[in-house]
Amino acid sequence: MEKDQYYMNLALQEAKKGRFQTWKNPLVGAVIVKELKIKEINLLTNNPDKIVQLNDYGIKINKRIPLEIAPNDVDRFYLQTKKKRFHHLLELKEAE
Repeated sequence: MEKDQYYMNLALQEAKKGRFQTWKNPLVGAVIVKELKIKEINLLTNNPDKIVQLNDYGIKINKRIPLEIAPNDVDRFYLQTKKKRFHHLLELKEAE
């Protein structure tokens, strides 16, 4: 139980660094992964910045596993914006 509390405190400290920012802080997870002495991972992401940040933090990405579904009328613009403005790795295949 003490280790769980330790890692939770680390996560909270990292979260405070990103307080009042509108994006998620991938370093919170990176600190936990590094503390567990995990040196390489397969990463579920479409965000190339996460890959760079985790690599810069010393965590090797063996494989990127994309997370993508066909866009619908509700989320199409959101996904197009993620791809265009934030360079997310999306193919945006149309729904059948």
